[in-house]
Amino acid sequence: MNKSFILFLVTVFIIILASCSANVTNGLKSREVVEVESIPSGVSIFIQGEFVGVTPLSLNLDTGMVHELLFKKKGFSSAKGYFEPVQKNSERKIIQFGMAIDLGFYYELSPKKLFVELNWDELPDTKGIMPFEKMGELISRADVLKSNGALTEEDHEMVINQIIRLFHE
Repeated sequence: MNKSFILFLVTVFIIILASCSANVTNGLKSREVVEVESIPSGVSIFIQGEFVGVTPLSLNLDTGMVHELLFKKKGFSSAKGYFEPVQKNSERKIIQFGMAIDLGFYYELSPKKLFVELNWDELPDTKGIMPFEKMGELISRADVLKSNGALTEEDHEMVINQIIRLFHE
């Protein structure tokens, strides 16, 4: 065989491999189902700015990358949570090679279940100089929001618990 024909075959082979890997990798990526819960429930979840659902929720995510989740609900401070890849079988060392590394086959996500608590927007950072007065004001405000329907019974209970924790510390 002449050199130009061999070079042609190698070039065609490389092009075929590159196009196959570019088109198929999304279907080959290792994925895992994880659970997401929040207090309060009914929190909107966004991944890379895209709405993916409301808590509680099961997500099917790629295992080979970090996933940052943004939690939002009206009346509560936004929060972030993360799923991170950790090596499978970390107690038993294995040789990793090829596309399996890039596709995430040697990893699983941690944690399996992400639980995030959002803080009430009106909860202060500190107790202030008159803590009992401030505590009473916050509880009264939460009661008004509950009676107006802005807070559900469940959300109201969670807010009261956050107020008590702040002033108990």
